[in-house]
Amino acid sequence: MVDPLLFDLIHGIGVAPNNPRISPAHKTVQKDRFDLALDEAIKEQVNSVIAKEGLFENKLLTVSLRSSKLEHEIRETASFTDVRNNVSLAVKILQEEGLQYFERVEYDALFESLNEINQHIDALNLKELNDEALQAALTISTSSGRYILKVGIDKYEQGLIEESLAIFFFLTIVNPIEPDYWFRLGLVAKKCENYSLALNSFATSSELAPEFIGAHIYTAYCHLKMHSKENVLAKLTEAKKIQETTQVEEKWRQHIGDIENLLALSNSY
Repeated sequence: MVDPLLFDLIHGIGVAPNNPRISPAHKTVQKDRFDLALDEAIKEQVNSVIAKEGLFENKLLTVSLRSSKLEHEIRETASFTDVRNNVSLAVKILQEEGLQYFERVEYDALFESLNEINQHIDALNLKELNDEALQAALTISTSSGRYILKVGIDKYEQGLIEESLAIFFFLTIVNPIEPDYWFRLGLVAKKCENYSLALNSFATSSELAPEFIGAHIYTAYCHLKMHSKENVLAKLTEAKKIQETTQVEEKWRQHIGDIENLLALSNSY
């Protein structure tokens, strides 16, 4: 299965948390070989575009200004840096704090896997980058995934939202067919008010687990925040169909009622 989030990120849909809490240990990020390679790839693309343009569309722009403008535009769409930054942050957290969550044997196995992932990331050819190459570079065992899940939950409960986002982002990449990882990524993205990422994540969770009512309910919450009444009603209808045909927890029934009340309140203004 092609990871839909990777595809979207490579083609311009990035991760933009809204002022999440950041732990001091992870504030400073220095350029490494990957960042330098990305800089070089962008410069080559800028030079190629300018060479093909010949006469500029905007005669008022000098070559230098045109180059700067192009570089900015390319960086805006070079969303793989979001993938890389989130993966790198997740790997850093797991390497430095893993022993707080893992038994020694599991941690040693995970540490070896994380080192391999770092090596694979550094070896990626940016000029031939695609989601298949990324998926092949990022693999981890199912058992390690279950331990990593605990880390993401703990970070969220501590209010370390950026770190929680990175962990769940990492999990959806290393195991893109696990609906729970996508659902939890959606919850954290919603917390960040990054509704495009949240909706993408909930949609993938629903695709992988159509009968899971939670993804439909939180999709409705996102649409409510985005003032999209028709989409809220559509998702409520889907959630109610699931409620009628499957046994669901009481909390989900309460969520449906809460959304209906919020929708009615918004209509009263």
